[in-house]
Amino acid sequence: MAIGSPPPSDLFAAAVDEFLTEVARQDAKGRFLEMVKEHQGRMKDEGRTGDAPKERRESQKCANELRNYVQEVATKKEKSVFMRLTAKVGPFIESLAAIANLCESLLQASPIAVSVIFAGARVLLSVAIKMQECFESVMHALSEVSIYLKCYETIFTVHGHSRVTQMKLITSVKNVLEFYWKCTKLLSEKPIVALTKGLFRPIDHEISNCLSAIKRDRESVQLLLASNEAELNYEERNDRLNDLVVPWIRADEDPSKLDPRRDLADKLAIHHDGSCSWVFDDKGYQQWLKATSSSVLWYHAGPGSGKSILASQIINRLGQDGCKVVWYFCSFDDPTRRQAINVFRSIALQLVRFTERVPDKVRAIYEEEQKFFASRLTDPRVLVQVVHELLKTLPRVHIVIDGLDECIQPKPDSPQMGPSVYDMIERLVSLGSERHGLAKWFFTSRKEGRIDTSIRKVDAIEIAPRLENLTRDIAAYVQDRLHGTDWCEACHIKPMSKEAEGNFLYAKLRVDAMLQQGLVCKQDVYDELKIWPKGLTGCYIRSLEALSNRTTREQEFARRTILILISTMQPLSLPELLDALAVKYGCDDYSAERLPSPSLLQELCGSFISFDGSANRTSKTTIARLSHKSVQDLFFSDPDDLGVGDHLRKYFITDQVGHLEMGRTCLAYLRYKRYQTPKGFPDDLEVDREHAFLRYAAVFWFQHFNQYETPTPELRAEVRSFLQSPEFWACVRVQSQVSRYLFARYVESPMCGSFTIQSQAAEDWKGLDNVPSLLPMWLDDDNQDGGRLLVREFHRFMLEWHEALASGREALFQCPMQPSGVERFLGRPKFLDKSIKRVDLGPYTPVQERGVMVDRIFIEKGVFKARILHAKRLSPDEPPREIQWTVAAPFSKQPVTVGSYTVPEILPSQIFGHFECGTNLSSSCGAFDFNLRNSQINIITAEGKKTYVPPDKALGLPGDEHSGHWRLLTQRRRLGSGESPSVVVFHLDRSHGPTKQSDAIKEVDALSQDPSSDSEDEYEEEEEEQEDPESSSGSEGHASQADHESTSGASSPDKDDCEYPTDMLLILTDSQEPIWIPKCIDASIKNQVTGAFHPSKNLFAWSFDFRELCVTNISTGKTKTYKLPEASETTLGPSPVAVVREFQFSSDGLVLHYLTVLLEMYNDQVTTAKTSLSAFDVGPEIGNSEDGGAQLKQWGDPITATYQFKRPLLSLCPPFTATYWGKNAAYACIPLLTCTVKVLKLDLFTPDSTIPRGVQTLSRPVFIPSSTSHRSPKILYQSSPSKPDDSLYLVLDSDLNPERNGEDRRAGWPTAIRWAVPKADGWRPWDFDQDSKCDDLKRDPSITITQVLKGSFVESEKRFQVPIRGALDYTKRGFLSCY
Repeated sequence: MAIGSPPPSDLFAAAVDEFLTEVARQDAKGRFLEMVKEHQGRMKDEGRTGDAPKERRESQKCANELRNYVQEVATKKEKSVFMRLTAKVGPFIESLAAIANLCESLLQASPIAVSVIFAGARVLLSVAIKMQECFESVMHALSEVSIYLKCYETIFTVHGHSRVTQMKLITSVKNVLEFYWKCTKLLSEKPIVALTKGLFRPIDHEISNCLSAIKRDRESVQLLLASNEAELNYEERNDRLNDLVVPWIRADEDPSKLDPRRDLADKLAIHHDGSCSWVFDDKGYQQWLKATSSSVLWYHAGPGSGKSILASQIINRLGQDGCKVVWYFCSFDDPTRRQAINVFRSIALQLVRFTERVPDKVRAIYEEEQKFFASRLTDPRVLVQVVHELLKTLPRVHIVIDGLDECIQPKPDSPQMGPSVYDMIERLVSLGSERHGLAKWFFTSRKEGRIDTSIRKVDAIEIAPRLENLTRDIAAYVQDRLHGTDWCEACHIKPMSKEAEGNFLYAKLRVDAMLQQGLVCKQDVYDELKIWPKGLTGCYIRSLEALSNRTTREQEFARRTILILISTMQPLSLPELLDALAVKYGCDDYSAERLPSPSLLQELCGSFISFDGSANRTSKTTIARLSHKSVQDLFFSDPDDLGVGDHLRKYFITDQVGHLEMGRTCLAYLRYKRYQTPKGFPDDLEVDREHAFLRYAAVFWFQHFNQYETPTPELRAEVRSFLQSPEFWACVRVQSQVSRYLFARYVESPMCGSFTIQSQAAEDWKGLDNVPSLLPMWLDDDNQDGGRLLVREFHRFMLEWHEALASGREALFQCPMQPSGVERFLGRPKFLDKSIKRVDLGPYTPVQERGVMVDRIFIEKGVFKARILHAKRLSPDEPPREIQWTVAAPFSKQPVTVGSYTVPEILPSQIFGHFECGTNLSSSCGAFDFNLRNSQINIITAEGKKTYVPPDKALGLPGDEHSGHWRLLTQRRRLGSGESPSVVVFHLDRSHGPTKQSDAIKEVDALSQDPSSDSEDEYEEEEEEQEDPESSSGSEGHASQADHESTSGASSPDKDDCEYPTDMLLILTDSQEPIWIPKCIDASIKNQVTGAFHPSKNLFAWSFDFRELCVTNISTGKTKTYKLPEASETTLGPSPVAVVREFQFSSDGLVLHYLTVLLEMYNDQVTTAKTSLSAFDVGPEIGNSEDGGAQLKQWGDPITATYQFKRPLLSLCPPFTATYWGKNAAYACIPLLTCTVKVLKLDLFTPDSTIPRGVQTLSRPVFIPSSTSHRSPKILYQSSPSKPDDSLYLVLDSDLNPERNGEDRRAGWPTAIRWAVPKADGWRPWDFDQDSKCDDLKRDPSITITQVLKGSFVESEKRFQVPIRGALDYTKRGFLSCY
């Protein structure tokens, strides 16, 4: 077969033909060759007649026949050697059948051709079986061949259509046939009786030759395919990178704004035949076009002279001539097209079209940027390098950039804006020497100083239009416009074209005005031409003079229209503009009667404004713009320089005046009465034209005021009045719906100064965190007028609820505000959900006291109550020595109960509390404090003070570098009564390095040095589960243990083996020594353990292991361990996890309920929470001396719920959940995060109940403050039989973050929130499809968080400005420009 010929369609037939061709040269004969020739003849007959057998799977049939033959031989011989040797034929047959089957399926191989190789094997076996020695060699050879064929099977399965594979397979099949033939020939020629050693040598030689040939074929195929695979992998990788590089270059910009084809089409459409043709004959243009090296051509002309039309003609001509050309039209009034970086984004994307694939160096740049998580190309310097590398791949390309003067230039105080367009051009042109191809640059602009300087640096060829050329072009334009009129070309058109002095815009304005004036005869035209002013500025002034002849109201209407369009922060749609113009100072509500008509807008301002299609992909409305950049330049000019009269000065503004009036317009719109109540709020903000300006006013009112540097006292008072009105909260509501980025979290990178945007807080607020400032920045400059206070309180509101407002779920309805804070100073929104109520628990304590915390929440006689503890100074010069407690009913009018007890001293690093005795929760039988640093304990009772030190140095004695500080996680209490002591049990863990707990201790240390400080302090984090004294258990609790009678398991070794404990249970009583139970837990596991008190025995149940239960005898300190059933066992993987374990005894002590929440890392950003509630039969013998080690019986199957939420597991800090044990159900909030919290109701097991247990969740979403997790959250659920609604309570301690600065450290009193839960439909069954994932995880993963937060309102701009304040220091201010 010729090397260059294509592979045959039938591989086996080709192998048979080649084999016979080669053997024929040797004139060979024999049984095997006769069989092969017979099959060849049948194949030829099949080819002539075209009658192929219907059964195409000949390989399976032949393979089965060969298997049967081998089995028959083995049976007849009945010798173990034959049985063993024939077993080696099996893999050979399987491999042969697989290869043949692939050829039949993929290449339609002839069944007759396939049968040849099977028939040949049978012939060989029939001959070889007569001699045992030769038979063994043949079998071993076939076994080796099967291995090679198996490799071919694998290769052919993947690369069966590869020509290399097919050709090599033909060769290997031919080699197998040759092996059959030679072995058969040798064995047939030698009689059995004449066998000698000489026979084995040729047999072995032929076998070796055959195997070597097949092996060589296989190895060559593998090498070729490895090379092919590497090439394919390289191409696939390139394709993947190509798909990634283009979006990286585009970043988040609107693709329609980077695609310049529409701009080109628009400009070509308004071109008038005969104009601009002179440029192609210009010497400078010809020199640039014909230059044999890279060159730059700069066309400069005055404003309105048709530069963009000329650029479009050059682009069109180059394209018609077959040249590669890329282009971009800059525009001053388009936020995307005036950015220098977007000019070169578009250029880069167009250059990619001319390359088969993205160049290697561009991909290398992309991959390098990804190492630093640069998901978007935002660095202009990197973009310049990308464009340069793309240009290097092209032999010749023309780059046309129109309107360099319309690109905004970076300000000295805005380094984030990067290099100017001129800097980027200079760099790209200077890199031309490194490129082999030609880059022909063509720029248009006005001749300005900065542009002139840059252009000269790159040795540009300059061309400027000759006046006579522009005059001819203008004449062609005017003649087109006046076609069909009686105007004389010689008398009217030529003079008008000449007087335009090369300015198309001037000619346009003049023609427009004269056509609108209704001139009735030629004399009227002559007269009008004589008085018409010269120059574009004169033309504009003429239009203003015409306005001065209109009514006063029409003049004011035109002035406001021009001012709004000049000062707007993003383009306005026509409905938005009309709605803004309808604002009338002094009118307190909307009226459709004040809306102006679009025709009046065109009539009065047609010389200055224009209307075009939408700049927003999601909207089809018309956009109102200034007609030309020169309009903006005119009205920002000094009227003295223009010599205009006083009657026209009102039209000329400054940037400051423009922003002031726009801000006041927005404010007046937002103060409409209709926004005081929910009824006046639109159902759809995007389509409701009666509220067209509402979105813009809400998003930009404060940003306009930020640009005004000298606010008057009257303006300050106007803003304060707005902030304290109901309309302000309507404004916040709009902001949260249309511009969610205004409620995001902006985190500064300490290394590069850039910021990342987050919709959720990954952890507690840090010094590098920032939140948007939605109030004018100057409002807090002067504290005398109360502005500073308003700023501070709204800032605290933002910290608490920003995540809910950024969720886009109308969360403002469900964000209860702190009564003593934002609600007091900024007012309460009228549209808040009335089923939610929030109260402060602080007014019950004097302001100079510190260490305020909520010690217990409970229900007493159907009334919700909270007990607040705080440390009180007996005198200003002494540290706190008195613990005062207050029992209050915050949601009722019941009077408070106050009591106190004195302690020797309260140290900053201590946990303090008191022991409860009797049935009255207000009574006390002693106090305690625990030193978080050295584990020392003081217990004060009527008998005096006793100090206890831990029995083991590893518990954290001073000077132990491994000890760190203890951090309080949970606590549980039991009332003392009769012989039962009052007990408090804590779960603590180590706090290494800077944590909330240790930082709080440092903060308290600082405060303790200043006796006059009135700041509240919090130096513990606790979770306390409260139970109604009238409920089934009548107790609250948490656990600990001392001397073990059995081992707790691998995850919690015995105390003697625990050198540096990570966790500890501490049991304190008012009548005996403390019990320390240290535990060593894997560092990758975070624990939150809440044990349970037995209702009638002095026992405490707890666990740190899914496989066991520990029960501590509080009287003796002894602990017994029980095994838990396999059904409750959970396997922990290698990834970090957090485990919540809570226990509760039934009222009779026979059933132990076990609640677990396993938090696992699903990925770097997602955590899975698996909640399970089990019930165990503990019986009356629990805790007896002889029952340790037994396995507990489980009642039924656990009830479970799995929930995924978007938050890194490693960012979560305990407490991970808040729970409450009711009589019939356990309630759990999982996790303690603002928007992703799920409130679960899990039915408790009762032995006599026939109702299936289940899991329910609240029907309506609940939002909790973002500070919840570090404010010792406690929940309580109250079922009220006589009321239609139950109540869910959340109580938080005072919000104290030690990183806050100054007055912002104390961010609020302890607070309580109540949600009304309807009995009828307040709960619904847990639904996996609806409830297993948070809303963020249900979102399309291709949509980035930045895109979500931007929304559609700022989509046309694709960049947004955000004023920010430091999260922990609201006086720290700044501005961000975000992509």
